[in-house]
Amino acid sequence: MLTTVLLTSTDDKILIEMGAVREGQTEEEKETYIAGLKEIINEMRRDKVKEFSTVAAEIAAYRRRFLQDPSRVLPL
Repeated sequence: MLTTVLLTSTDDKILIEMGAVREGQTEEEKETYIAGLKEIINEMRRDKVKEFSTVAAEIAAYRRRFLQDPSRVLPL
């Protein structure tokens, strides 16, 4: 049980980090990125998607689409 609590806490932190970066060169691109990310997250909330791997995969896929670069999964 304790392992699950710690894992969930870590998962939350990872998802927060994944969503914290504002991608884009200009302020307008950054705002567009955030708006799209919020839309993806709201859709997952609406569909009650809570599984870490699914949420992380959707965020990463959105980032790749936005950047038009399949190699850019995480902001490293």
